Amino acid sequence: MEYSHQNLDSYFMWSQLIVEVLLKMEETVHQNNFDLFIKNCRKQYDGNVNDMEIIHQMEEYYDAQAALYWYTRDSFLYRILNRALRCRDDHTLISLSFFIRDIYSRLKFEQKKFANESTIIRVYRGQLMSDVEIEKMKANIGHFISMNSFLSTTKDRKLASEIYAGARNTYTNLKEEGVLFEIEADTCLVDAKPFADISQRSAFDKVEQEILFMLGSVFKISSVSRNDNENIWIIKLQLSSQEENDLKLIFEYMKNEIPKETNLLSLGNIYYHMGKYFEAERYFNKILDSLSENDEDVAGCYSNLGMIAYCGHGDYKKAYVNYSKALELELKKPLRHKYNLGTIFNNIGNALKQQGLFEQALTQFSNIFELDLSRKGHQGLLLASAYLNIGIVYNELKNYDLAIKHMNESLSIGMEELPKSHPYLASTLNYIALAQQHAGEYEISMLNFQKALSIQLMCMPNHPETAITYNNIGMTYAIGFENYTEALINYEHALKIYENASLTVNHPALVSLLTNIGFIHRSKHDYNLAMEYYERALNIQLECAPEHSTVAVIYKNIASIYEHGFQNHNAALSNYKKAIEIFRAVSPNNHPDLAKTLATMAELYSHMDEYKLALINYQEALNSLLISAPNRIETAATHVGIGLVYFNGFQNYVDALVHLEKALDIYKNLSLSEEINAAQNCIDEIKQLMENDDPLSYLLIPNQRYSMRQILGNGEILTNSNQTGERVSMSDFIKNNAAIGLYIVDPSTVSRQFTLKLVDIYNKLIVNNRDRSLLFDIIYIWLYDFDKESFDEHYKDMPWKTIPYGEQNSMILIKRLEKYFDMQKIPTLIVLYASTGECLTNNGYPVISKMELNAIESWCCGKKVFCPRLPDEEFVWYHICCDGGCGMFPFIGLRYHCKICGDYDMCAKCKQEKGHEHELHLIAPLYELDEEN
Repeated sequence: MEYSHQNLDSYFMWSQLIVEVLLKMEETVHQNNFDLFIKNCRKQYDGNVNDMEIIHQMEEYYDAQAALYWYTRDSFLYRILNRALRCRDDHTLISLSFFIRDIYSRLKFEQKKFANESTIIRVYRGQLMSDVEIEKMKANIGHFISMNSFLSTTKDRKLASEIYAGARNTYTNLKEEGVLFEIEADTCLVDAKPFADISQRSAFDKVEQEILFMLGSVFKISSVSRNDNENIWIIKLQLSSQEENDLKLIFEYMKNEIPKETNLLSLGNIYYHMGKYFEAERYFNKILDSLSENDEDVAGCYSNLGMIAYCGHGDYKKAYVNYSKALELELKKPLRHKYNLGTIFNNIGNALKQQGLFEQALTQFSNIFELDLSRKGHQGLLLASAYLNIGIVYNELKNYDLAIKHMNESLSIGMEELPKSHPYLASTLNYIALAQQHAGEYEISMLNFQKALSIQLMCMPNHPETAITYNNIGMTYAIGFENYTEALINYEHALKIYENASLTVNHPALVSLLTNIGFIHRSKHDYNLAMEYYERALNIQLECAPEHSTVAVIYKNIASIYEHGFQNHNAALSNYKKAIEIFRAVSPNNHPDLAKTLATMAELYSHMDEYKLALINYQEALNSLLISAPNRIETAATHVGIGLVYFNGFQNYVDALVHLEKALDIYKNLSLSEEINAAQNCIDEIKQLMENDDPLSYLLIPNQRYSMRQILGNGEILTNSNQTGERVSMSDFIKNNAAIGLYIVDPSTVSRQFTLKLVDIYNKLIVNNRDRSLLFDIIYIWLYDFDKESFDEHYKDMPWKTIPYGEQNSMILIKRLEKYFDMQKIPTLIVLYASTGECLTNNGYPVISKMELNAIESWCCGKKVFCPRLPDEEFVWYHICCDGGCGMFPFIGLRYHCKICGDYDMCAKCKQEKGHEHELHLIAPLYELDEEN
């Protein structure tokens, strides 16, 4: 027997709501499920002769009136159904909707036969139970249990006690004991699940006198006692109606939402309320696929899919698309329903609001006023909702005066249309109070929260909405007055309401409340107690919906305790990662909660000086936010985080300023004065540091962007004009040029050949650039600091600049450049754009050799230039010369390489004419510059 204590397992409520939907399914859905079930069984039992024969019989002869026979028959059908009930396999139960419906109908029909018997019947069920299960029963005397399966009982007490309950009593070493359930059932009980004597319909011997109870039957535990004479436990149960049991409030509310005839849309709604958004989306899409474009329900399907995207996944763009499709279809209807249109405008506005597109959201909310709605009845309440939503937008924009003005208009309409004690008024007062709280008007905020509470205490003192108001009051005490004592008192009031409500086990507001209590204790630096509340919230959420995004939020809070309270960074990272894993499993990659958690973990990595990991997580967070909320404060904060990582971790002032300035733009658009000042101060500080710091005091990190001053330092260079050896400051040299080439050489023959060609091009530049339209110059960098004579010999006839030979700062600069640019080939020409420090090429010699002044012109405009691909026979190997005798340099054409000789290459002509003693291998050209592009 599978059973559930109401205060131990909330899954029962949802499973029973699913059963309610299945019982009311349209006949076409049942037939489709039957056909699909038969098809799947043929696949599963292929090769099993006995089962395949039963499948054939079922397909040919199954009839609803014989459902009880099929249930009691020893076959795969019984096994599949009970395994699905035991394992809570909803999808299998849905495929068996026809069977569950037929059993229910037959039990109701057969139950009528009890009219000739006593009103109260007593039946029995014997089974073995563990000590733990028996103790749970004893602890819940006076409470209710719910059956998660069909319950088979008998009128024969002796049969139940001796055969079933006493089956294993001789094995005293086993931790299971015999239990006899004595069940009293009133045959006239209204709204109880049906039960009936099925002995005449059973496939088994009639001697068992079997009474079968419908799955989901609810029983009250009357007593639990030990019968020493029989050596068994006696548990007395009493059948309960749906009007009696502890689940009534939430179950009846949800049940009344189910239409008289259901379909996959109804099933999707149940899954949505369970927080199983992917399953809900699956059914919404299924029914959408089954409808024609002109069906009136299509608009509603798109609205539901928008709801899933909005509430379930946080994918506000997808929500917007679906709401817009619903609007398009609604507008095509011959008779447009003003209320439906207004509702869709509201939904679209909310989707835009969540993306930070507040102006567009206001436009959508304003569209409601163009519908010429009445201020009376449902239309009036829709207007009130529009005013309220507009107020919420202004609250987001921190325009609290306009927010409160519109919310008060909503309240005014509500007060005209609704009784003074209506919950909507309390809800509106709550929003007004929240706006006042955000504005720092804590006293008047508290007054409105108290007004809301007085309404709720009058009409629904024990309703969860009242607990929410207590929660808000507690937050006002905590944030506004730092009165944690009063905050906790209100939280305890809220907690008591939830604990006494039938929805305690899985109500999300309880989890939120426990989290808020944890926050209070965290604020008081009582981290151990805060952790207790967070873990309690986590355990509740894990019990009812372990894959829900709320679990991720709680892990994030726990991580914060570890980070800031216990300074246990590893434990904090572990919990942040758990949160991120869940967000990724249940949410799209652009969900804002995922982005926020990534950014928070990135901040921790930054504090741990793990700047590379910080940057990776910040960048992932930013990529997500740029999709879901490009104009929100969270996106700006992430830009700030990235900027500080570049600044503190890599001394990359260029990218730091890029991100800080993007953050500043967002702050300005949102009119956030404090954030504007903070970002501007940070920008000014970095700019000042760029002017005053010593770039040579730190290493440059490859792949990070730096300014020209950071790359080249603030020293001096020598000019060779007229061989005067005049010194020029590096800063002046950078300012006077648009592009700068760093020509790195060594004493090799290749360098000499390179230099001759480059001098020729540079001289052409001087001749053709007398108007200084091309601001380009070259710094000659000699890599060897032990051979001044060679340096002087090479440099004496050159027209460009160089860094002073042998000086300490010059040597430091050379080492930094070698590491930053990863110089693999010498000689090489690195070209930088002077205004930004961007590397336009780290091997510019091939380009300038082929394009000459055209290449320089492009570089001066900050453009990267790449040589076009050439046939292999024309490819130029700029760092290679022919070793076959002709001495060709640079090497042009097919290149044959000897692996044995090592550094030995031959051109095609020398190979043909002279050959080589070892095998030669043809080397394919490497178009590195094209790959760079």
